[in-house]
Amino acid sequence: MRSAFVGFDSAWGGKTKGGICTAIFDGGRLERFCTPEPASFDHATATVEQCRRDADYTLVAIDQPTMVPNACGMRPVEKVAGALKTGVQPAYLRSKMWWPNAPIWTFLDNLCPNEDPRKARSDTDGLHVIEVFPGLALPAFVGALAHAAKRKDFRYNPKSSNFAVEDWNLVTSAVRKQAKRAGLAPFTDWTRPMCGLDVSQKPSKADQDGLDALICLIIARKWRCGDEDTHVLGDWRGHIVTPLSEGGRRKIEASAIKRCVPVRCGSWELHDAALGYFEGNHYDAFEWLSHPAVALGGDTPIEHAGKPGGTQDVTDLLGRMAHGIPT
Repeated sequence: MRSAFVGFDSAWGGKTKGGICTAIFDGGRLERFCTPEPASFDHATATVEQCRRDADYTLVAIDQPTMVPNACGMRPVEKVAGALKTGVQPAYLRSKMWWPNAPIWTFLDNLCPNEDPRKARSDTDGLHVIEVFPGLALPAFVGALAHAAKRKDFRYNPKSSNFAVEDWNLVTSAVRKQAKRAGLAPFTDWTRPMCGLDVSQKPSKADQDGLDALICLIIARKWRCGDEDTHVLGDWRGHIVTPLSEGGRRKIEASAIKRCVPVRCGSWELHDAALGYFEGNHYDAFEWLSHPAVALGGDTPIEHAGKPGGTQDVTDLLGRMAHGIPT
């Protein structure tokens, strides 16, 4: 069986490019690959479609929230991820990156992938998308001691005023090792020139985008191969697939318990039901989930689903709407 993996450091709002890289395996053998290159959403869509034609199974790991059923604020999974202090990008529908015409929705609507990480791990064919966050994966990549010594996020963005070349070197070295462990040895040649920089050298933003795309690719490979240290945080309200160190897992689990957020795959029933009712239109489905409904006592569907029996109430409401029954 041929399996394709795509790491996409998203172009987010679409004004600038992100990065993308791919790897196609025939069984356990790496057959061909494309090292990181700049990518718009259109380029990413074409790349994924080509992978879908070339392989029986395709998994895309994207560095941008893809399940955003909240009008404002932070998704529960982002609050949980904050426990590792690696920096979090809040996702909400009123942001330009997720409003009605945002390119992320066009990307997903055109591809029509499965978005349940459990199926991405177990299915033998089809196109699958998982949400990942490179910054959250780095503590597990670099090792617990290195992360504990920092006590903050990794400053490896060349465009940031607090960029630190020592952090860049720490990240590139760790990613290089992880690529080799994930069966992506040829990508170590791509990273070699970016390792061991001195203070007079500074990588480009495109270099960082490519590095993040490679991190996405490694996570996709780890998830598909059943890596025991790679987990799903969250559910249909928003999820992140990420490797966790033992110490990181304990912090995440403690934070998740406080916020009632699943750490080992929650339910995707409402996501699938809402997307089905709105004929695959992601924005319309998430907007409906974030607005108060009279039939739910004034709760939004996402709020009501958190109450005892609430998920079934919302699913039943969608069923009545689908059959034209007044609500």
